Amino acid sequence: NKGTIRVYVDKQTAKVLGASMVTTRGENLAHLLAWAIQQEMTVFDMLQMPFYHPVIEEALQAALYHAVGQLEIKSDSPIMELRPL
Repeated sequence: NKGTIRVYVDKQTAKVLGASMVTTRGENLAHLLAWAIQQEMTVFDMLQMPFYHPVIEEALQAALYHAVGQLEIKSDSPIMELRPL
């Protein structure tokens, strides 16, 4: 549970633009972030994905919640990990 991750997000659109991290076993995080950037996901989209416990991806979840607090826009719907079907 040591390391750091920083997520770069467009403040006006909430689109994930990039990230930097210093961590062990971060290849899964890098892969997940690359997919999210390629799919032009927002932080709100990413926070609706499931985050299991205990996994390193929870560090990404914390970074995304931190980013949400710094956005100029807010989500129209409540932030939930899973959308109802």
